[in-house]
Amino acid sequence: MLPAIYDTNNKFVTEPAYKYGENLGVEEMNTGSIAARVKAIIDMTKPLQTFLLMVTMIGGYLAAGASNLRVLSLLLLVGYSSIGGTTVLNMYLERDIDAVMERTRGRPLPSNKVSEWETIFSAAALLVIGVYSASLINEYVVFTVLAGLYFDIIIYTNLVKRRTPFNIILGGIAGSMPALGGWAAARGSIELGGIILSASVMLWIPLHIWILAYYLKDDYLRASIPMFPVLASPVKTATYIKASLYMLMLSVASFMFTQGYGVIAFIVTSTLILRALSILNKFASNPDKNMAFKLYKFASPIIGVLFILLPLDHVFKGYECIILKILVGG
Repeated sequence: MLPAIYDTNNKFVTEPAYKYGENLGVEEMNTGSIAARVKAIIDMTKPLQTFLLMVTMIGGYLAAGASNLRVLSLLLLVGYSSIGGTTVLNMYLERDIDAVMERTRGRPLPSNKVSEWETIFSAAALLVIGVYSASLINEYVVFTVLAGLYFDIIIYTNLVKRRTPFNIILGGIAGSMPALGGWAAARGSIELGGIILSASVMLWIPLHIWILAYYLKDDYLRASIPMFPVLASPVKTATYIKASLYMLMLSVASFMFTQGYGVIAFIVTSTLILRALSILNKFASNPDKNMAFKLYKFASPIIGVLFILLPLDHVFKGYECIILKILVGG
């Protein structure tokens, strides 16, 4: 059952107050050029978000010690097509929510820049390309693509997002699959190192998503989406995020100890996490939206930094102690 959520008039609601295409004041279907429609579809893949997840995929591949140009090229295609296709399909399924939220009402589908059939066709085409490209690498990469699709569309979007405030816990599995896929592309199997990297992405997601949800709290209330920060107090939200950040540091440390490299990535990432924890403490004591947005902007690149540094750590494997001495002036 959907937790109690109230609209701005303090009226209990269990469904969005508006339906897609109903009294939204949007223009009639745009009959613009093909180029404009293609651009709209590209926008629906959320290029910045897709790029960040692709960094975890390519970073996972390079961190595993591989550098085959053919596989790298295929991973770029797998990453954009599978992540972007899943995102486009997600937008189709959540078009009623997007039509309600101020932040998303201008997206291509609720603003009628593209039609529903164009959206479905584009999502299907991208996903087919993603799965086929993954099959040219190995079956484990295919598994991660399909697992990401399953947990994002079936579990997160259709089963838990509108029903539980802990929706991103399961939804985060989808976001962690590119990292696992990158590692599997390099090693040809699902290994502990890839699982740890995948877990690291999952543990970063609460900071990334929940802080943004708090900043957009009114939007989620309007759409009746039970995100945890919408229902819980800022202090409780901060407590849960702190726990995930401490576990993120533990995850990076476990990668370092089990794989034999990653010292620099651990030090830099831990420093950033400690800074995020400091900002989080200020947010808990003074939970205004400006502080939430500041924390969101600071937190977003953390996972990217981790997946950029880990491949460098692998390159300098065995020389990290010397590098650290040079860095600290020893």
